[in-house]
Amino acid sequence: MHILGETVAKEAQARRSQAAAATAFQLYALTHKSMQSHLTKQNAATYRRMAKELLNVVSAKELPISAEKFVRILDAMTTGLLFTYFQTPELITEDIFITAFEAPA
Repeated sequence: MHILGETVAKEAQARRSQAAAATAFQLYALTHKSMQSHLTKQNAATYRRMAKELLNVVSAKELPISAEKFVRILDAMTTGLLFTYFQTPELITEDIFITAFEAPA
């Protein structure tokens, strides 16, 4: 989880220049039901694949919750951290990213 936190922090820095476009897409998705439907289907498939891959690396007994819920929470947490970092990068430091990922472990 520590490595995941470090990786997301580095990716946040690398993607900061794309923050406005990402925000515009979020606004579009929020205001267009067809896009929400598409994203729901796409994300559901992605979550199933991620959960399956996670269970190839970590046993279900080692996870605090089901793999399916775990990957959804990690995705939501990552998205929230990224957008908060984009808005206030001086407050969401690498240490915050790492701590956020280590806490649920």
